[in-house]
Amino acid sequence: LHGAMAVDAGEIFRNLRILSSLLWKIIFFRPQIVHINSSLSRVGILRDAAAAVVARMAGKKVVTHYHGSVPEFVEKGGLPVRLLNLLARLSHINVACNSASQEHLIRSGGGHRPALYLPNFIDESRFDATKESPERKRGGPKLRALYVGGLTKAKGVFDAVKVAELSEQFELTLFAPSMTEEFHALKGKLPGNVFVRIGLSHEDLVRAYWDHD
Repeated sequence: LHGAMAVDAGEIFRNLRILSSLLWKIIFFRPQIVHINSSLSRVGILRDAAAAVVARMAGKKVVTHYHGSVPEFVEKGGLPVRLLNLLARLSHINVACNSASQEHLIRSGGGHRPALYLPNFIDESRFDATKESPERKRGGPKLRALYVGGLTKAKGVFDAVKVAELSEQFELTLFAPSMTEEFHALKGKLPGNVFVRIGLSHEDLVRAYWDHD
């Protein structure tokens, strides 16, 4: 698989547990619809497609929500793209987070499956740039921001680092499962208020959420 889908035994067993749990819940709860969240991981797409196969074999409707850039995923080619096309065809409804991904999903589904565009959102009322934070008013420690996800431009990580460079009022921790090639070149140029944590445990992740603002 050209190393693109190389995965350790622990990840294989985790995915098998997810699929067996899905099958058990289909049998026990008898849902009408199975909702799949696809992170567009080149390894996880195999699990997502398998989950769609299980659901369809059980006679269930499938709604798949793609969290990421489908065009960027497709550019890399290979088996993961064929699995994406299979997933799009098996899903009764495909949901994208941007219009470019929506167009790709329409083509991936052979034009026979509806692809909806559901944009991500931010509640701007909670992030008022005209107001000073209580932490800075009382001269306390810097606000601590946490990012969890893939270290890619498509996820906005590079923009977050640029924001951190422009402001010393907060610290930014990037918590990622692995280092990416595109981020590796940037790693040695990070400002002093940006920290990277790679491949830590689920317990570390939970602790990080509690430790950040």
